[in-house]
Amino acid sequence: MRTIDQKSTAGRSVDAAQRRGAGNPDANLPCPACATSLKGANVGRHLRDKHPDTVGAAPGSNDADLTLVGIDHRIRRTFAGLVVVWFVVVGVALVADPSPTVVGDDPSLSQIVREPVVVLVAVGLLVAAIIAVLWAAKAFRSRLTVTQEGIALTHRMGTGRRLVPLPAAVETGTLFIRRDTGNDGGAAVEIRSGAYLRIGEGRRSITVGCPHATGVRKHWVGWTAGKRRKWWDVDLSAAAFVELQYALAESGCLVPAS
Repeated sequence: MRTIDQKSTAGRSVDAAQRRGAGNPDANLPCPACATSLKGANVGRHLRDKHPDTVGAAPGSNDADLTLVGIDHRIRRTFAGLVVVWFVVVGVALVADPSPTVVGDDPSLSQIVREPVVVLVAVGLLVAAIIAVLWAAKAFRSRLTVTQEGIALTHRMGTGRRLVPLPAAVETGTLFIRRDTGNDGGAAVEIRSGAYLRIGEGRRSITVGCPHATGVRKHWVGWTAGKRRKWWDVDLSAAAFVELQYALAESGCLVPAS
């Protein structure tokens, strides 16, 4: 199970939830702080009783930008590209110098480690180990920024950026990952891994995943059902995923289900 830490709830999200709850008392709406499903009439009381620190933290902040931080998944494609480049470089080095430069029947370790191919392989393995440790520690983060004009994704350690103007089409569906069964010769199986919201269409879109569905289909209308996906751009916690839903509702992309 993927877990993403959620530090705090934005005042803009709390304001949006309170206004939507007051305007739709009979609708089922999610809490922006814990993702619990509530009747609209109970949203304000729930926030005051269960999350008093969030209420009034930023009154009138509905015009402020909303920033959500999650786990970067687009960077996996960058890593895959680096692996391909590494294999190409090693292959070119082998073709350019197929004969070892060490001499003698029993070359010393210092002679071996000075071989270009050995150096390339060692550096590649070291970089791969560092990346694996950082990935396991969820150190690679993406940032979603929602404004009145659009939603922007900053990824790949700040080197990549994608912007989708709002309002935009919203698609939701199920995420799957492939996992080895652990049996000798056994094929990998697909395991349900959460839900996603895809904002925009075609190449100009952002796919946001979450380990929990948070009742998107029950709480909102205005979305279309999407296909099963194995690739997405960023992972958010359940609470941040709900905050994104309220931001999309504020932009006219989603409407509370009656």
